[in-house]
Amino acid sequence: MIKRFTLVLFVFACALAAKAQQDPYYTHFMLNKIAFNPGTAGYKDAICANVLAHRQWTGYKDQSLEYITPTGQSLARRSVGPQSYFGTVTAPVKMLKGGVGFVFMSDAVGYERTINVKASYAYHHQFQDYSRIQVGLDVGMLQKEFDGSYYNPHDPGDPLVPTGVTSGRKFDLGFGAYYNNPRLANLEVGLSATHLTGGTVTYDVAGQPRDVAIVPNVYVVASTSHPIMGGGVILQPNVWVKTIFATTQVDLNCRALISQVYVAGLSYRDGGRSTLLDAFALQFGYYVKQNFYLGYSYDIPITRGLAGGGTHEIFASYCFNITPNPPRINIEIDPRHLGGYR
Repeated sequence: MIKRFTLVLFVFACALAAKAQQDPYYTHFMLNKIAFNPGTAGYKDAICANVLAHRQWTGYKDQSLEYITPTGQSLARRSVGPQSYFGTVTAPVKMLKGGVGFVFMSDAVGYERTINVKASYAYHHQFQDYSRIQVGLDVGMLQKEFDGSYYNPHDPGDPLVPTGVTSGRKFDLGFGAYYNNPRLANLEVGLSATHLTGGTVTYDVAGQPRDVAIVPNVYVVASTSHPIMGGGVILQPNVWVKTIFATTQVDLNCRALISQVYVAGLSYRDGGRSTLLDAFALQFGYYVKQNFYLGYSYDIPITRGLAGGGTHEIFASYCFNITPNPPRINIEIDPRHLGGYR
């Protein structure tokens, strides 16, 4: 029954992928859901802080190692591979009947950088069967910045190309819902959307406004947990569907928690409409303590080949309680242990 349910879950998620998102992707998506789903705010019964660093296609630089600007200034080329950094904090707040969260994200692609800062709240409702649903919103600011001083246009006098740093910002809004049923193979399903207000960010280029469209990103995330070998190993299959409807990308992942300490995982990512295979990823983790997790992943690009370099990602999470938890009477596997801290 459990295997059949997991198979149906994966088939449903893959069926959504027939149509690349603006938001960055990362391999530890199952551990940092608050970044794209405000409905997960306060999911753990503790204050939890996550940090994530993602360096994509390491070593992949612009064609030239040096660029002489029109003013004669010599600039060393920067790495143009995507670089993403996250810092998140989430905590339950009983007086609000839910949880709160804070997200800081910096994402650089080429010579453009996006900074997203947002705060979230989620309302929690628990059913009699111990399942729980959480519904939340986040509000914040989205800023985009382009450094044209590093850009080498074919026509240096093109008025559409900035020659210096230009930036713009706008109000940002997101929505998310998250459901957990510990009695159904610890099923977790989330549906969320970022940048609901859409609109544009406006750059000032030579005194003229230039608009950059911001489109909503929709996410579906799901997972189940399956103890095997007498509970010494817990398998957790995960799926992450990301779409802007013009194109959709799917991540499939399976992690194994071994002896409640070590984690090993394997991921597959498709390339949206361009290809069925974008990359494989190897994932490793270690619980320094039950509330302190360190993780690392390495993505092996398939479509670009290793000439573009692989992708390194580091994830760390720490949780703590302000007040001690009451003693547990029944000893059993914590269904929220594997999967890290939201």
